[in-house]
Amino acid sequence: MDIAIRIREIRVLFFNHEQYNSFENEPGNLEVRLPMLSSGFIKEYKDFIFQRVKKELGLGGMIQAATEAVINFKPDLIVYITGWAQDDIPGQLINGFEEMGAKVLTIA
Repeated sequence: MDIAIRIREIRVLFFNHEQYNSFENEPGNLEVRLPMLSSGFIKEYKDFIFQRVKKELGLGGMIQAATEAVINFKPDLIVYITGWAQDDIPGQLINGFEEMGAKVLTIA
C-alpha cells in the first residue's frame, strides 16, 4: 500500500539573536535558520532580530514591534532562537503568541 505524505509549505517568522556578531554570523543563523531555509518547506519567511530592536527601542519597543510582526505576518511557525537571558524576549510574550494560535519552536 502506497502512502502519500503531503508536506505543506509554511510561513516562518524567525526571532533571531545578535549577541557577538551581526545575526548572519551568529550560530542561530548558521545552525538553525539557514538549514531550515534550505529545506524547501518554507514558502515565506521574515526575520526579526530582537536584540537589535531592543537596543534601538528598549524593551517596550521591542515587545510592541515583535507583537506587530506576529500580527501582520501571521506565521505558521515562530522559530525563537534565544540569546542571553537578560536580552531575550520575555516568556510571557512568547506564551501570548502561543495563546494567539501561533506555533512556537524555541531553541535555547
